[in-house]
Amino acid sequence: MNYMENENLLPAIWAGMECTISRTHDDFHDQLACGGYYTNDYLDHVLQLNPKAVRFPILWERHEPVQGAAIDWTWARSQLNKLREQGVAPIVGLLHHGSGPAFTDLADPSFPGLLAEYAGRVAQAFPWVQYWSPVNEPLTTARFSGLYGHWYPHKKNDRDFLKMLINQAKAIVLSMAAIREISPEAKLIQTEDLAKTYSSPALRYQASFENNRRWLSLDLLCGKLTEKHPLYNYFIDNGISAADLRFFQDNPCAPAIIGANYYITSERYLATDLANYPVHTHGGNGQHAYADVEAIRVPIKQANGPRVLLQELWNRYQLPIALTEVHLHCSREEQLRWFKYLFDVAAELRNSGVDIQAVTAWAVLGSFGWDQLLTCKSMNYESGAFDISAGYCRITALGTFIKNLPLKSDAYEPLLAMPGWWQRPSRFFKYHNEPLLSNAADIRPLLILGKRGTLGRAFFHICNRRNIHQVSLSRQEADVCEDLSALLKFYKPWAVINATGYVDVDAAEDDPSACENLNTAAVVKLASACQRLNIPLVNF
Repeated sequence: MNYMENENLLPAIWAGMECTISRTHDDFHDQLACGGYYTNDYLDHVLQLNPKAVRFPILWERHEPVQGAAIDWTWARSQLNKLREQGVAPIVGLLHHGSGPAFTDLADPSFPGLLAEYAGRVAQAFPWVQYWSPVNEPLTTARFSGLYGHWYPHKKNDRDFLKMLINQAKAIVLSMAAIREISPEAKLIQTEDLAKTYSSPALRYQASFENNRRWLSLDLLCGKLTEKHPLYNYFIDNGISAADLRFFQDNPCAPAIIGANYYITSERYLATDLANYPVHTHGGNGQHAYADVEAIRVPIKQANGPRVLLQELWNRYQLPIALTEVHLHCSREEQLRWFKYLFDVAAELRNSGVDIQAVTAWAVLGSFGWDQLLTCKSMNYESGAFDISAGYCRITALGTFIKNLPLKSDAYEPLLAMPGWWQRPSRFFKYHNEPLLSNAADIRPLLILGKRGTLGRAFFHICNRRNIHQVSLSRQEADVCEDLSALLKFYKPWAVINATGYVDVDAAEDDPSACENLNTAAVVKLASACQRLNIPLVNF
């Protein structure tokens, strides 16, 4: 049975748990253990989103910590069987930003064969699984482990970076071969960061290098890294043999679906004018000193953004694509806007002929420590479609929105109609006059009553910070002791916050009737008016 066929006009919805088992020096950190996933069965909650597929981890470090030891498949089997019973396709991942168990690492020459042996054992346990991602984001992992030194084995040079990239790519080829010995119809879904670099004129050579580098993992797997490749000599000059590169030409392992992971930081801008950018962004390449910043924070004249990058990906490989990680750590409104933004981009491209299969609600249970790139022992939590921070699983506004896709939700429309922070002029390091993408006058507002009070002012500032279109009125503009039906019909708010109230305790004792009138009778009158017009009311 092919669970993944998608002949609909819109991309399918997939889901995935952030599941990294990261290693810094000798410390392993398991995202799912941190979130209590192994002891709390959250999969039933994830399935509420009605995903067509779920990226599911059976990670090497957890299941084979000791080489060759017997593996307990109890937990994995119960989870996979649940997916199978619901007709949801599992996409099984074996290594997610990890370096493998303690008996190996990314630079170990034995690494590819060892992962392939483990892949074969997983396939024997679950021969019915059709979709596999043996290694998540091999290029990104090689950069963070071999070029930047953030993750184990903490190297910082091109030679180790390329060695780790080659090892992971070879591990994917050998793992898929081992899996296909058990399940000949097994398909590879290869994930990678969807990145691009832009620059000031003096750094175009560096941007060009990085823009060739961004394709390396997929070029290797597709057998495209030949002597004509612009970075072929980069490999040779850093100790990678021609035989190592020829292996991929002789054993191409093109993905059935390319998994593109696009984040707000995926596109970068390199600038030589260091004074205009924060000190922590300063670096260089030995030839130039420059700032490396998020491209979204610079007014770039070149075409950019996920639509451009996905089109480039399609043009280069002509293979089906899925957005396999869609997540933003921000307010609930911005999370909603980000998911809708990328879903709409994917839908538009699909309708134009680009084979975009799915959009994935990633970090569906939230994630730990990514604000520090998993380099610190203190792991801050950020929620996703669900929030598990309190020890139980609570669906968030984002989860409710995804659950109802592709249906339009009027409840969220006033929030979704406002541009995300990545679309507003305030995002730039230096002010840049840029037209807004929406006209607030056409959007139903949130109505705040009592704008001069402490509570009303607080809501006003919160709405401005989170770009929630609001109208704030004072008691002189809207006296809650009067019938406000006409005012509500005029503004047509999607909700009302009543921040008015008699808060002077001493005065209330001297004039209890005035206090009762404002805090009780007026609220009843306002609630009745809101009820008649089907407008939600929040009162304090």
